[in-house]
Amino acid sequence: MRGTRAILRLVMTIILILVVLPLVTEFVIKYAEEQGFYDQPSQRVADMLGLLGALTGNWWFAIVLGFVAGGTLFMWVDVLLRKITIIRPNIPTSIKMQFQAGSTNAVQLSNENIVSSHFERQEFNFAGENGELLDQRVLWVCVLVFTKPTHYGQIIVDAGNARIPEYQVLTQKHNCAIVRFNGDIGNVALEIKCIPSNPA
Repeated sequence: MRGTRAILRLVMTIILILVVLPLVTEFVIKYAEEQGFYDQPSQRVADMLGLLGALTGNWWFAIVLGFVAGGTLFMWVDVLLRKITIIRPNIPTSIKMQFQAGSTNAVQLSNENIVSSHFERQEFNFAGENGELLDQRVLWVCVLVFTKPTHYGQIIVDAGNARIPEYQVLTQKHNCAIVRFNGDIGNVALEIKCIPSNPA
């Protein structure tokens, strides 16, 4: 749909610039030469204005010019309006995930206003000089992209009565969010959601 609109907009612009305007310009020039307007230019201002008035007074000229110019203007206004991001406040936005202990996969159970999500388990091993494992650290990074941009107050994680690692909201924007869990997530279903800025 977007590709068709762009092609149509380009065709209309080309028609206006390369077809309609040159034809109108050529017609005016030829008519002016025929009437001898270029013989005494300083005395032909009134005649030229009269010609322009007669030309623009034709019903077909108004229809053609209105169709081409109006259609082209409408298409470019449509492009500009589509580039403006409308941010509505407090659109319900959340995602519910099911985690399994030791697994790198998380299953999505439900979501609101989430067009894309990525959950990644990162494991870091710290070894000693002899290669022995001294420590291990696991992090979960969750990236959420919203379908519709929205203003909201904060992001929280709700796991009910289940225990989950401490988490940090690394990025909180109107169109996306990044949450990091400082530890591994066990067998738990949790929900990441945006809280309205002015909760009722």
